[in-house]
Amino acid sequence: MLLAIAALSGIIADLSIMFYKETPYTDAPSARSSPVMSIIRNSYFKRLWVLECMFFFAMSIAWPYFSVVMIRRLHASKFEIAIQSMLLFSLGSIIQFFFGGLADRFGRKPVLAASRTALPSYPLLFMLATHMGFIYVAAVIAGICNGLWMVASTAYILDITREEERASAFAVFNTAIGFATFFGSLLEGLLGEFLTQFYGVEDALIAVLLLSFTLKLASSLLYVTTKETRTPGRG
Repeated sequence: MLLAIAALSGIIADLSIMFYKETPYTDAPSARSSPVMSIIRNSYFKRLWVLECMFFFAMSIAWPYFSVVMIRRLHASKFEIAIQSMLLFSLGSIIQFFFGGLADRFGRKPVLAASRTALPSYPLLFMLATHMGFIYVAAVIAGICNGLWMVASTAYILDITREEERASAFAVFNTAIGFATFFGSLLEGLLGEFLTQFYGVEDALIAVLLLSFTLKLASSLLYVTTKETRTPGRG
């Protein structure tokens, strides 16, 4: 029943997009090059693109094990897992609404770097968790970080692209992240299965979470190499 409700809600939300009106675009497209090639050659975009692929790859390595921790180690109930999801996603939305202006006030780069540098604590708290309190704290941190990242990364891409390039820029960006998470999850499955044969489920779980934490921390520190696109304090 719950899956049916979720599916129906998704269909209704998707169909509602048909009622949005699109603003006509009358400017002639640039003849210099295709939008995709222009984006790929953009040094600002290329650096962010590579960093995001690295970070999402590191993050997706641990994704399947988050549920394993809650169910097998902590024996969480359905309600407790629902609270974790609610904290994670609702905080992400609230942060975007109320604190999105931080990217304008302090600049895109500091918000990007801060949100990414704090996020490695998520797999670390899962690795150390002895009760669901650890998981709730991890969800709060991740929700805040994801909300700030969403605002800052979107604003960053809008800053560095022309209007006729933006749809292609987000398509390239999201496609690359999709491939990164696909290969990260695939690697985690193979690595977890391999380690389980020799060390057991618990040790394999810790090893994969530790690997994700290490890679996320290393890749997050590289965000200081991004270039600022907006003078802080100016709209």
